[in-house]
Amino acid sequence: MEAVKQLAQKEMAVIKSFDEVHHEVTFETARYIATATVISPYIGETAVDFKIFTHYILPLGKGIKVIEKLYQELDKLLPLKGKSLYR
Repeated sequence: MEAVKQLAQKEMAVIKSFDEVHHEVTFETARYIATATVISPYIGETAVDFKIFTHYILPLGKGIKVIEKLYQELDKLLPLKGKSLYR
């Protein structure tokens, strides 16, 4: 959760909510609002999911680009074991 908090600060976002009970961090920039859900399926492993709400009338895939950018920045902060490892 601290890495997501650092990511929000790097994006110069305002943290709206930091909920340790539900493991969610909500932050807002001028272009979007993001909610990051952090779960630990196994000991020593953590999964982060993003939900993005853009402030555009016609987003045209901008939300997907924001999510990709957030994951790239998160990869720099945390070691990546893999993507979609569990079914």
